Amino acid sequence: VPYDYSATSDTADEVLGLSGASADALATWTGSTYAVYPNLPGDGGTQTLPGVGYWVREPAAAPIVLTGATVPSPYTMTAHGMWNQIGDPFTSPVPWSQVTISGGTLGSAVFAYSPISNSYVGATTLEPFQGYWIFIIPSGSGAITITYAD
Repeated sequence: VPYDYSATSDTADEVLGLSGASADALATWTGSTYAVYPNLPGDGGTQTLPGVGYWVREPAAAPIVLTGATVPSPYTMTAHGMWNQIGDPFTSPVPWSQVTISGGTLGSAVFAYSPISNSYVGATTLEPFQGYWIFIIPSGSGAITITYAD
């Protein structure tokens, strides 16, 4: 989700219009397990974080209900070794060449899930509101920095 909600009390279910949805309608990978709403890595377990990819299960496509603050560029977030679920923290596309990883190297391609083919496909650009998988070597912690340039 390309917005920062940390200065608000807006919860992920309010932002995404998921009220009344099942408790497992929103989840993200934390490096060793899935964190499921209302136990997300954000404030109090109920807020989304910019730059993090999420699985959202909803009965039909729906727009984000509440926009948050935009994120300044460059945006840096914690990375863990092995698989990371990330997203574009900005409201505009970012070429993968504008992403740097410190404390490790990209172990393979960047993957996005395609609901059309029901499979993962390679990606060269991070798109807003799309999640991605990246594999970082070695296993340990580091940082992912995403830079948006007009």
